[in-house]
Amino acid sequence: MNPIVEKYSLSLNFMNENEFSGICHIFLKSEEENLILDAREMEIEKLLANGKEASYSYDERKRKIVLKEIRTGEVELEISYKRKYGEGLAGLYRAGKGDQSMITTQFESNDASTAFPCFDSPAIKAKFEVTLTISEDQDAISNMPQISNRKISEGSKEIKFDTTPPMSTYLLYIGVGKFLTKTRNHGKCEIILARPGKDMRSDDFPLEVADKCITFYEDYFGIPYALPKMHLIAVPDFAAGAMENWGAITFREDVLLNNENTDSEGKILIAIVIAHEIAHQWFGNLVTMKWWNDLWLNESFATFMSSLCVNSLFPEYEEEKTYYLNETVGSMASDALLSSHPINVEVKEPEDIEQVFDDISYGKGGSILRMIHHYMGEEKFRSGLSSYLEKFRYGNAEGNDLWTELEKSSELNISSIMNNWINQSGFPLINVDYDGKNLKLEQHQFLLSGEKSEKIWKIPVFIQTENEEIKILMENRTFELEVKGFQKLNSRGTGYYQTIYNDLMLDSLKERMKKMDPMDKAEIVGDSYFQLISGRMSAEKFFASANEVATSFSTPSSLLLVNNLDRLNGILYDKNEFSRSSAKIIKKIIESGESKGSKMTILDQITIKKAKVAYAKVNHEFAMTESEKFNSYFNLKPDDRELVALSKAIVATDLGEMIAKLEEAEDDSDRETLIVAMGWANGKKNHKKIIKLLIQGKIKKQDAPSAVFTLIRNPDSRKYVASILLPLLRNMSKAFGNTGMLSTAAFMTIPLLGLENEAKVRKVMSKLNYNEIRMGYEKGLEMLEVYKKMRASIY
Repeated sequence: MNPIVEKYSLSLNFMNENEFSGICHIFLKSEEENLILDAREMEIEKLLANGKEASYSYDERKRKIVLKEIRTGEVELEISYKRKYGEGLAGLYRAGKGDQSMITTQFESNDASTAFPCFDSPAIKAKFEVTLTISEDQDAISNMPQISNRKISEGSKEIKFDTTPPMSTYLLYIGVGKFLTKTRNHGKCEIILARPGKDMRSDDFPLEVADKCITFYEDYFGIPYALPKMHLIAVPDFAAGAMENWGAITFREDVLLNNENTDSEGKILIAIVIAHEIAHQWFGNLVTMKWWNDLWLNESFATFMSSLCVNSLFPEYEEEKTYYLNETVGSMASDALLSSHPINVEVKEPEDIEQVFDDISYGKGGSILRMIHHYMGEEKFRSGLSSYLEKFRYGNAEGNDLWTELEKSSELNISSIMNNWINQSGFPLINVDYDGKNLKLEQHQFLLSGEKSEKIWKIPVFIQTENEEIKILMENRTFELEVKGFQKLNSRGTGYYQTIYNDLMLDSLKERMKKMDPMDKAEIVGDSYFQLISGRMSAEKFFASANEVATSFSTPSSLLLVNNLDRLNGILYDKNEFSRSSAKIIKKIIESGESKGSKMTILDQITIKKAKVAYAKVNHEFAMTESEKFNSYFNLKPDDRELVALSKAIVATDLGEMIAKLEEAEDDSDRETLIVAMGWANGKKNHKKIIKLLIQGKIKKQDAPSAVFTLIRNPDSRKYVASILLPLLRNMSKAFGNTGMLSTAAFMTIPLLGLENEAKVRKVMSKLNYNEIRMGYEKGLEMLEVYKKMRASIY
């Protein structure tokens, strides 16, 4: 039985450059005579239980302190210890250099135990009192406001923070540095934008977004934001995109800071990420999962709610469209593998926790919530959520607790539907047959490998007719319904499934393509891509369908088609006929998009930019022309820089000019653009230069995956990357610690490098910690077989 922890009183001293020391008081109630605490790589100096020395053992391998013969009832533990700062980007570590240096924390999922001895489980909530001793010229941030700030000796001061509400250990935040700040008030709540250094490098847009998001969520959930302040903290080197620490949210700089170098896509991303993390302040912080198997409750809801929020606050961003591309289509690629995992996955070991922070927990989970939201209706969904948050506020809950509240509000069997979806991996393919009167549906699991499965889903099916949308629940293998004027299944791509039509119906859909809702067009494009890579559709039919989309430009279908063609060219890199055909399609998209002129939306402009980037990869002459603008890189509009940088890399015989621009860049947004672009350079000499930048620390740790993964996507550099893959992955593992990055790297690496270097790649993977890469390794091998099979079937 877990102890009941009332409070942690934590005092940390950061006056030593190489290590920190701490005294942790834990006030708890326990019915067990033995207590087991989590503590990682600490030197324990003293341990008292109720004021007396306690008998304990410390197992560094298992990362546990075991206290024996502790009296039951109320217990006060006092643990004095010291520890070195983390070398990677997890736990308590140093980030940044010079004026931008800071001490920061990233505790999710189980890295709080690198900063203080604790019961590092989301179910064991407690209040936190934090006191920090720091240099006199520095400031500090934690979850709550400061309540005292006093000088204690020459050159040092002590800062105390107010007591937090009950919360999980992974949500505690500690930051120390020389911060610049901007503020904005939301009622009695102070919103604070903070960045270490001498230049904020941002306007007030992040504060504006945060203020509007708080208003949106308070209204949507019917529950006020719980804390008196909210920090938005720019961290100069950060593994995650952002982290929802309660009242002290941390971000990578390029997804928080908005300035003259931020392009349209970057500004939209800032709004989405801020909305995602603020959604967590209710969904995850106020109410928290009991254990990490329900991680998806946190991430799926934050993903879905951020889409609703941004779509409401900034309709010009058309977030609903990009949500379908990024979350629904994005997660289906890995969920169509036998090696995929259920949303509700069993988590036993620390390595398992980090590996489920993936596109299934975020994208698939969020997409299923979008499907259920549409099935229930807005008001009933909203009412159920509010009831759930009110009932479990400051506590812990499980998925079934939420389904119960949604059932009450909708009077639908939500538990049965959701448990069916979250407890089995994969998704269905629905075969559609319509004779003008009767609609016949048949479902089977969609697998890229073409293998068969007996799984059946309880599918909310949305049927579009000439006059209305019909909602049904398909619970069996087949379903038949009399329908007048049937037009399309899965209206606006709201359901998490694929559809396949017979040739006659497909021809009818093509005829209506120009008048079709943009989301419906995108759903057809997404289905066609999966049909192609799974061997269910020929390249000829794929391009025939693609041509219909290309000639009638709309978002998100045109953007999805560009993304698909770009990805396919990386897989079919030596299939010249495919490359020529895709180049023609991409050029048509550019031309049809630009013909809209002043009527182009922001998303239209982003689509054309992405199309030109993809076109530069398959048309050297186009890249050569665009590369001539590179000398004026920092004078270009931010939206033009990605294309010009990529084009320069493609035609460059030497990366010297690009490296000079990288060193000149003031913002992470430009650094990221240049790093990714350089990965598309040709020639081993250039590839070595990129790796040298990594070794020299001229590319931040956080950006190492961008550099390496782009080299992997580039067919010209794959052989070289395969030759140095083991040290690359080991260094990445060291930098990213317990973040699941190595599993992600395995999934990214194996299918592409394995096309020409399979034996080498398998050998490298065998030398890594299998438990740390298991999910990515198994999915990567399966995807490699899919790619090999597709390559053999095309031209």
